[in-house]
Amino acid sequence: MGKDYYSILGVSKGASPEDLKKAYRKLAMKYHPDKNADNREAAAEKFKDVGEAYEVLSDPQKKEIYDQYGEEGLKQGGPAGPGGFAGARNAEDIFREFFGGSSPFNDDPFESFFGGGGFGPYGGRASSMGPRKARPIEMQLGCTLEELFKGCTKRMKIHRRTSRGQQSEVLEISVKAGWKKGTRITFPEKGDENPGAAAADIVFILEEKPHPRFKRDGNDLIHTSNLLLVDALCGTTLQIPYLDGSTVELPLTDVISPLSIKVIRGKGMPIAKSPGTFGNMLVNFKIIFPRSTQISDEQKQQLRVALAGTVTPGQ
Repeated sequence: MGKDYYSILGVSKGASPEDLKKAYRKLAMKYHPDKNADNREAAAEKFKDVGEAYEVLSDPQKKEIYDQYGEEGLKQGGPAGPGGFAGARNAEDIFREFFGGSSPFNDDPFESFFGGGGFGPYGGRASSMGPRKARPIEMQLGCTLEELFKGCTKRMKIHRRTSRGQQSEVLEISVKAGWKKGTRITFPEKGDENPGAAAADIVFILEEKPHPRFKRDGNDLIHTSNLLLVDALCGTTLQIPYLDGSTVELPLTDVISPLSIKVIRGKGMPIAKSPGTFGNMLVNFKIIFPRSTQISDEQKQQLRVALAGTVTPGQ
């Protein structure tokens, strides 16, 4: 079942961002290994879990994935591109970022359990904490629905300032089929280097480009078809171009109204957490009435007879 982050922090699913901060502050202070000299290793494990829980629940995108699929779903179906999911971050980094790089225990720069004077996360003596890390640099990564349907590789050229001068580098991003808007892909320490601070991470945030035929709703695709009145009444077969280049056929045998919705199962977006499965396609209709008609009185009477009793007046 994985870890229960809500229980770890002692908060409810409806906890506000402020509630999460209060819970993390209290528990991080309680289990910080520097505060537990007699039981450092056990405290370090709890300290790590508390940091991981806060990192996931304080991030709306990760929290949404966790709420639906749990810890395993977060690891397998979440934004686990370069840099991994939140749990891969060091508890020290989360603690240092939360408290602004200064010790919550006193007014002096602190040496944490993972810094000088303490033990490293795997039990050995660690080196000094090192410089404070700059805030992440966030950049948009635009993808078409076709690219998100099939998966693709994006190459982004960046320019960064380093101790050796200006440098350029091409970052390769493997976009997995089914990824959604808001997915975050992290490249650790690929930002500018500044004196006294570790280089910032670069975070690409996935954006979905508008599509001429489809709108995306989670794993489903929504398509609106323009339908002639005669086809709405008499039936037809729609030919809908699909994202993989094929054509989806939709036979219409009953009367279609502007409120009709047809569901084509398995013709939506790939589901990232469950390879080989797909959402659905939902087809709405816009009925196109003729601009002018040349219907004889006899034809009108035939229509009245044919359509009589199909609707109740006033409904």
